[in-house]
Amino acid sequence: MQNFSRPHRNLQTVFALVLLTGTATASLPVAAQNAASQDAASQDCWDKATSQGAMTACGLSELDKAEMEMNALYAIMLDKVRGDADTVRKIRKAQEAWRAFRAAHAEAVFPKADTQAGARAEYGSSFPMCWAAVNMELTEQRIAQLREWVDGIPEGDVCAGSRGFPGN
Repeated sequence: MQNFSRPHRNLQTVFALVLLTGTATASLPVAAQNAASQDAASQDCWDKATSQGAMTACGLSELDKAEMEMNALYAIMLDKVRGDADTVRKIRKAQEAWRAFRAAHAEAVFPKADTQAGARAEYGSSFPMCWAAVNMELTEQRIAQLREWVDGIPEGDVCAGSRGFPGN
């Protein structure tokens, strides 16, 4: 069984996500507890999945959650650079290119999946779960990249560029 459990979020990112979602009155420990609770719920989904349909639902749910996290980090990142139109434009261009790459990569992994019938015939009933896994892997990598902009790069890294330093 594929394990889609999410890595634990660091506390800075959890706090930023709490602020972004408008629940700034929540305490940081509560936000961290909620993130851990979501991870536990995700693992519980996989532990209870006894059919391909249930496993597919777990995989797609994990991908949806990762998409929400990625989008929240992206919004925070854009907000941090909102005063610099050129940087905003380039970050948007990079995100659009990344989304195109992710879609093209999934198509390359599953080249016969142009239609639902073709995907089912070629890859079987596990295709939606496997598609989610391929997309999830790349989305987790992108989350780590976006987190560098949100959390910053340790001071002294001369290659930080627009990712800045913590607190910037």
